[in-house]
Amino acid sequence: MLRAAKSLGVLLLCASTAPAMANTSWLDGFYFGAGFGPEAQEFREDAAVAQIGNFFVKNHDYKSGRGMFGTIYAGYERYFPVQFTDCISWYLAGEINGNLSSASFESYNKEFVHKNYSNTDFRVQRSWGVSLLPGVLLTDTTTLYSRIGYSRGRFKVATTDVSLQSLEVGLNGIRYGVGIKHELTDNVSLRMEYSNVGYDDTSMFTLDTVSLTSKNTIITPQVAQVEFGLIFNF
Repeated sequence: MLRAAKSLGVLLLCASTAPAMANTSWLDGFYFGAGFGPEAQEFREDAAVAQIGNFFVKNHDYKSGRGMFGTIYAGYERYFPVQFTDCISWYLAGEINGNLSSASFESYNKEFVHKNYSNTDFRVQRSWGVSLLPGVLLTDTTTLYSRIGYSRGRFKVATTDVSLQSLEVGLNGIRYGVGIKHELTDNVSLRMEYSNVGYDDTSMFTLDTVSLTSKNTIITPQVAQVEFGLIFNF
């Protein structure tokens, strides 16, 4: 009974994917595209504040911002029929990309008696990366894929808070996600993808020379994106 069910499953799989094998040759090749969508940026902040002989405090906080992002990308894709089944085509692409984002975390503090004002802005405004996209051809026009790759993001802190530092540094990150691509014509496709980037942390140190209060801060950015893209094959 189990062997019969297995055989039926293989037959159904072959029936659904056989047309895909017959039409994958024209899909192999270079492509470029562009996309946009919502983006969330989260910043984990770990701080240690100390005053010699008086106190030592540790603080853990999450800060987040929302916005939109745009991306352009180019790559090479290929489909690989699995010979031992004669009914499945695997998918693999290599891709490079560049992103711009409007998302950021913003805060401010206004103390009106002594007129002490401060504001802080965290953001990963731009990034570039390279990825591998392994997947499987579900039908003759639809491909399900995953993403694993490297991202290089430009992390910026702009602040007037004396306990923080303004800085702009490049951070390395790992990008991973999942997406689906649908061919409209021989040269045009649509895709939708969710991906996440976890970046390395960066640190800053400040010291108030009057009170001898020091603060060591570690910030770790993370970015989540939903992309709606248009792809051109050539």
